[in-house]
Amino acid sequence: MSWSEHITWYPFTLADESEWAFGAEDELSDWMARFAAVLKLEEGPTTNTRKIFFRQDPPYSPGWITQELRHLRVWSHADWPGHIIQIPPGQEENPSVDFFRMREAIGFLCTELLSSGALPLHAALLSRENHGIVIAAPGGTGKSTCAARAPPPWRALGDDMTLVVRDMNGAYHAHPLPTWSDITVRGYTEWSWDLRKSQPLRGVYFLEQADQDGMVPVGQGEATAGITASAIQIIQLYLWHIDTPIARRFRADIFANASNLVCKVPAFRLSATRHGRFWEEIERSMASSGGR
Repeated sequence: MSWSEHITWYPFTLADESEWAFGAEDELSDWMARFAAVLKLEEGPTTNTRKIFFRQDPPYSPGWITQELRHLRVWSHADWPGHIIQIPPGQEENPSVDFFRMREAIGFLCTELLSSGALPLHAALLSRENHGIVIAAPGGTGKSTCAARAPPPWRALGDDMTLVVRDMNGAYHAHPLPTWSDITVRGYTEWSWDLRKSQPLRGVYFLEQADQDGMVPVGQGEATAGITASAIQIIQLYLWHIDTPIARRFRADIFANASNLVCKVPAFRLSATRHGRFWEEIERSMASSGGR
């Protein structure tokens, strides 16, 4: 498939060294610019990138297969390494639908990365001294509160969703993903999260509310189950709309990737009180030998 020279591309490289680019036809250029702004992506040239191209009409040449999602249609071709994502016309004046489409597009990107060992997690991403940790928990448990309360030198890069990728050496890195509820529910449409930035992943912490701050290591079996559940929480809506065999394969990939992750990155159960100093528990675990 050839591309017009007039297409504006927004390239990005993840910590696993995979190169990607989002682009769109002229009719969707405003939507694409908003999507790029949410992810802090900039216009740039593309070389050996995997392209995800947004358009309103389906591809007309033979050989394309489609997957129907809730707000999007994904088109794939055996002879083309990228994908076309069709945004059917209609509801252009509904900004909430626009952002739901963006979220669904990120969900598709995450599933494309599963085959290389990646995991999307329902987790806040905190950074300290160029190392990252994720705090995983279902909604309403306190991830955002923890992210907001951690004092310097801690930095909250994201408070709801994180993309973990594995590099060529088997090390893991964490990228922040948008908190879509901040945009669609709270109306913070100017907020953004830098998809291109990442931190080496030092630990996974499963958050639970408690009357006393504390931290205990968890075994690899429990950690695998917790990470698998966290990833499924992120893409569950996506899985509901795809073919059953594909969804089954994605779930198997998630479990395998979680099993590999816990062999390299320690996991802990983090008990946090509403006004306590949970970050000191994390710091103690990070200071211990190997984080364990």
